[in-house]
Amino acid sequence: MAEDWQAAAPEEAGLDSGILAGLAPQFEAWEEANLHAALIVRHGRLAYEHYFTGQDERWGTPLGQVAYDASMRHDLRSVTKSVISLLAGCVLGGQGEAALATPVFDLFPEHADLASGGEETMTLGHLLEMSTGLVWDEDIPYSDPRNSERMMTVAPDRVR
Repeated sequence: MAEDWQAAAPEEAGLDSGILAGLAPQFEAWEEANLHAALIVRHGRLAYEHYFTGQDERWGTPLGQVAYDASMRHDLRSVTKSVISLLAGCVLGGQGEAALATPVFDLFPEHADLASGGEETMTLGHLLEMSTGLVWDEDIPYSDPRNSERMMTVAPDRVR
């Protein structure tokens, strides 16, 4: 994928190469993070790119230690939630607190019929914090049809 980005030296992108040089050793020492890749794009240019080796799984099946590189496709899974929260913060800007208090069903009125038993109090902030109170169980093996992620993946309407 790196060939799709125009590369830039860190300083050309307004970044400090000395600080960036220290990122990989810190991430490698932080085993709990299990980071597979770190890319920094600034002003549309790739200023930092580093790949790591770490534990991984595919749909609940352990893959063991995997050495990642730019050519490998990767299941992003939960990191997407962090990116969405970051983008929401950028879009909301100064509206922050008020916007986070917006009821979810005000944003998705076509799904208001799903609000029963307390869901009507769920806010945008709850969605971004992943504190909705909805039942979600991924501890059940992915091979089991009761696994919440599997049920969502095969559902004809994922929101429902």
